[in-house]
Amino acid sequence: VPDSTQITWNWEGSPGATGYKWNTIDDYATATDMLTATTKTETGLTCGMAYTRYVWAYNGYGYSVPLNVSQSTLACWVCGQPITDVRDGMTYNTVQIGTQCWLKKNLNIGTKIPGAQEQANNGTIEKYCYNNDEANCDIYGGLYQWEEMMQYVTTQGAKGICPNGWHIPTDEEWCTVTQFLDPTVNCGVWGGSGTNAGGKMKSTGTIEAGTGLWYSPNAGATNESGFTAVPAGYRLLSGTFCEICSYGSWWSSSENGTSDAWNRALSYDDSYVHRAGNYRVFGFSVRCLRDL
Repeated sequence: VPDSTQITWNWEGSPGATGYKWNTIDDYATATDMLTATTKTETGLTCGMAYTRYVWAYNGYGYSVPLNVSQSTLACWVCGQPITDVRDGMTYNTVQIGTQCWLKKNLNIGTKIPGAQEQANNGTIEKYCYNNDEANCDIYGGLYQWEEMMQYVTTQGAKGICPNGWHIPTDEEWCTVTQFLDPTVNCGVWGGSGTNAGGKMKSTGTIEAGTGLWYSPNAGATNESGFTAVPAGYRLLSGTFCEICSYGSWWSSSENGTSDAWNRALSYDDSYVHRAGNYRVFGFSVRCLRDL
């Protein structure tokens, strides 16, 4: 059973055998004793590579000739190809922006709960859907409180609720992408700086023209980066929702004091990337960044 960097080798049991040995080379003397196990998962392999391995059955009288088993790891994954979240089968497109690989869509993992209810550390990933409508999660992705998104750790760059191999971007990593798109961006400014990065990240079209999800004028929107930001709105402290089609806000994994965390926001009426610190109990969108 192959993956991109591992293969699980399986073999049928042999009548009369009391155990099995497994090796990467045809040498019984140095083989790993698997005892009675008939499976071996080998990790750390190279993607897109063919491998042959060897298995012997043994008992008190000796050991068999080797069984040769061959398999190839899956083809190497490159940014720009889709990924499938094995937790729920959701597929996400990806995009390379400078040195970074981003999901091209807001994360939508978890069980919907009402906006009036706080997300809890209960072993279940919970999400808000704008106006408590699951259809809005299908279009815009889920909305998450900071601690739920982080899965109740405070480590910058934590995996949080992202798929395996991905993580919640830090404030610095958000800075990297915005400065790549517009070198004039000042990441230390509270609010917006630079003039073009936001437009290069927003999906194009407007509600009024029937061509997109943003209210007019959707200023400066070109989606040149392929980030395809959508205006999911957000969930307020009160549990109500606001600003769908006008604003999109995305968490970082970086704290800002004891009750806030840094986020980035885009607006329908300008092309800035706005940096702000907001209460962690707000419900914002989440984009995941590929691990290096």
